[in-house]
Amino acid sequence: MLAAFVCASAALIAARRRPRVPWIELGLSSVAVTNLATILPSLVDDSVDAASWALTAAIAAWLLVLFTFPDGRPAPRWTLWVLASAAVVVGISPLIPSGDSVRTVGFASAFSVGVGAQVWRFRWRSTVPKRQATKWLLAGLVPAAAVFVGTGQVVSITSLDTAILDQQWYLAVSVIAIWLVPVAGSIGLIAAGRAPIDGLLRAMMVVAGLILTISWVYFAILPTVDATWSAAITVALVLPVRAVFDRRATRIVCAKGYASPVGL
Repeated sequence: MLAAFVCASAALIAARRRPRVPWIELGLSSVAVTNLATILPSLVDDSVDAASWALTAAIAAWLLVLFTFPDGRPAPRWTLWVLASAAVVVGISPLIPSGDSVRTVGFASAFSVGVGAQVWRFRWRSTVPKRQATKWLLAGLVPAAAVFVGTGQVVSITSLDTAILDQQWYLAVSVIAIWLVPVAGSIGLIAAGRAPIDGLLRAMMVVAGLILTISWVYFAILPTVDATWSAAITVALVLPVRAVFDRRATRIVCAKGYASPVGL
């Protein structure tokens, strides 16, 4: 039922945009379908092979969105070969020895190129509506990055117990964060020019960066100083750190686009 709803939503988005090939819709719907495994684990067998194939499908879906958002075409054009190569490497990883390592390297390499391509596209090629659509996708990615990358880094390099990542509240937050990406991306495609996102995105980036930085500082110095001093140091850093992230977020969110009437 949920999978059918996701596919129907993707079809409606494609009908509104009328692209030649609905790569974006395919990618977003695939991300959503693979996300179903996080809330309905019974959809995936407990076998190692099934879990590996599910992860492979999820990685392929995320890369497809990253390389083709928001207009359905990789840019610059040569990144199409990076996407195709990554798809082959990730796709064959469950079939070869050390497939997990191969998949990780392939995904990390392609992801780095995809992020760089998105930055280039945003700064030099995108029209104003496309930039707004990308900001919506970024608004979905900020919580996901904060939860999966930021929290993981804070836990791994501080005195925090890694068992915190197995807590029910963290798992619930993770599910919400991972679902925000296809939802935000879909809103960006449908209503990028009619749904303001600049203020919300700026606030999300500042809050996420501030919380993660302050948490990292607090728990990093806690083993060496008294808890009171650790708290005092982090409180003293709140305003300077907030100012830094505020400037960075403003530069990203308020980047001027081309005054073009061309839509998505």
